Amino acid sequence: MPDRRTVLLGACLGLFGAAAGAVRLRPGTDIGFDPASVLPQQVDDWRAVAPEEVILPSPDQLTDRVYDELAIKAFVHPEQPPITLVMAYGARQDYTFQLHRPEICYTASGFDILDVQARDLPIAGRPVPGNIMLAERGSRSEAVLYWTRIGDVFAQSLWEQRLAVARGVGHWRVDEGVLLRLSMPAVDFAASVPTLTAFARRMVALSGARGRQVLLGQP
Repeated sequence: MPDRRTVLLGACLGLFGAAAGAVRLRPGTDIGFDPASVLPQQVDDWRAVAPEEVILPSPDQLTDRVYDELAIKAFVHPEQPPITLVMAYGARQDYTFQLHRPEICYTASGFDILDVQARDLPIAGRPVPGNIMLAERGSRSEAVLYWTRIGDVFAQSLWEQRLAVARGVGHWRVDEGVLLRLSMPAVDFAASVPTLTAFARRMVALSGARGRQVLLGQP
């Protein structure tokens, strides 16, 4: 049986959905961008290469209606396991079209989520609310670091993401959504998290002002 919070959220989304259908929503903060102009090709000793197997939503969900841009990169290091980067951007985040969260994508791909924690990630001038996750499928384990931004809100759960979307729609506005996900083989999960965090910090620094605007909503 759904809990009271889920029922209330469903009711709110239903009301906002009806409103969105009746009234043209004013644009939110659609910033638009070319991933190639934002993401660096090299992060210190990490060098970008063609990605191999990447965990993504099912192909029928990867449409222009959900994502306006989807960037995928793999980075290799002479002494570290590879890091896979996925950045998804959607100009319209409303009750119908929302970013697919990694914990849902990994579960749909057959992974068991062994641990997921909300963390304030030390990757910029101020902490960025995000998540770290440990996922496992057979003998394959992955450490995942990610954050999701809806307008100026960093949502650390599906509930927070839906609430951020509902607030925007409630103000007759649709905001852009950005998901940044970094993952690597979790040979040692405790050691993988600092590696991913350090990579994210340097990647943001190397992305310049435009990258910070896209990834963090900062000018």
